[in-house]
Formats: sequence, C-alpha cells, structure tokens
Amino acid sequence: MTSAPGGAETSVSRSVAGMGAAAAVSRAFGGLRMVVIAGVLGTICWLTAMTLQSVAYVRTLGLIELVFTFAISVLAFREKPARNEIVGVVLLVAGIVLVLNVR
Repeated sequence: MTSAPGGAETSVSRSVAGMGAAAAVSRAFGGLRMVVIAGVLGTICWLTAMTLQSVAYVRTLGLIELVFTFAISVLAFREKPARNEIVGVVLLVAGIVLVLNVR
C-alpha cells in the first residue's frame, strides 16, 4: 500500500502550521479578551440590576452613559457640540430626573 503524495506527513505539517496561525491570531487579538470579559460582566450587572429594581428605572439610569459620552467628547476631545445636541442632552437629563424622582 503506497501513500499518496502529500499524505499523512502533509496533514501533520498543516495541523502544526494551523496551530501556529491560531497562536498568532491569539497574540494579535489578546486585548480582545478584556473586551469580552467586560461585556460579560456588564451583562451580568444589567441583569442583576433588573432583578433588584424595575426595568424602567434601570434602563433610564442606563441612559446616563449618553450624557457621560457627550461630556467626554466636549471636555476631553474638544469637540464643538451642535445646538440640537445640547438641547438633546438637556432633555435627556430632564427626562432621567423626572423618571427617577416621580414615583
């Protein structure tokens, strides 16, 4: 019985090369692990908060991230906000305050 050209020996070398490629991909996306962990932890926190409090309150409070994003873009990155963006943030903050204070 003869082995075909590129038989078992080639398969083994391809597997070894594939392992090297997987290691290279793992090194290239090493920081991705932290993003995945943060995403999982964030989801766990959201679900825990929603079991402890009304979903409407949790989601409304979650909207505060938009205000922080706006503030960081203005303060840290020196972006010039448009008038409608400022009005939107003011309305958003007013809505959050109303929802969290009116029971």
